[in-house]
Amino acid sequence: VSGALEGALLEIPSTAVSTQRVKDECEFGPSAQAAAIVAQSVIDRGLPKFTLLNINTPKGPNKGFRVTVQAKRNHVTTVSERMDPRHKPYYWIEEGENEWEPHDRSDYQAVRDGYISITPLQPDMTAYDALAFVEGLTVANKTA
Repeated sequence: VSGALEGALLEIPSTAVSTQRVKDECEFGPSAQAAAIVAQSVIDRGLPKFTLLNINTPKGPNKGFRVTVQAKRNHVTTVSERMDPRHKPYYWIEEGENEWEPHDRSDYQAVRDGYISITPLQPDMTAYDALAFVEGLTVANKTA
């Protein structure tokens, strides 16, 4: 997605493509076919300025395309302190687990249901709903 984001920032129509990984197996044929279909459509019609498409494909046969929203997740990680052979502490970060928020129109749910998801994304990550809150912070009215 980072490469497609850079393309979008340069006003180049861009897509990112991922395939569902099940255990250590990946199947790239359906992803390549989906990418070709979407790319041809983007070549024919273009994309809105600063927009990129994130395509996710399920493993195995699919049921077609769904336009989706980006799923929300909570990435849960544990960190444990350990001792090396010289009795110096170090910290081990365990492999994280994702807790996905249910949403019928999410990319995550579409792939779980066997669909290829197409999510339009944009580089502007401003939390517009939080602007008024931040303006109300004491610090917002001070000079540094």
